[in-house]
Amino acid sequence: MPCLYYHVRGKGFATEAAKAILQFAFTEKHYHKVFARCFLSNAASSKVLQKIGMEKEGVLKEHVKKEDRFEDLVYYGVINKQ
Repeated sequence: MPCLYYHVRGKGFATEAAKAILQFAFTEKHYHKVFARCFLSNAASSKVLQKIGMEKEGVLKEHVKKEDRFEDLVYYGVINKQ
């Protein structure tokens, strides 16, 4: 499936948005922990989550059926140390 937003890929918008969400969660909502998940096959999303300080916490093997095949889900998390 072709990407409709190829002209904005790799410009850091996803990382900037993810940082803002994380900051809001910790400073405004006072969450202790934030987690996210993405498909193992989605390297770009994994990279964004790692850039904002999330650590890989686990993989659920063949957890979601997507287009006639099962995909692994990777969980990332970060704890508010403040």
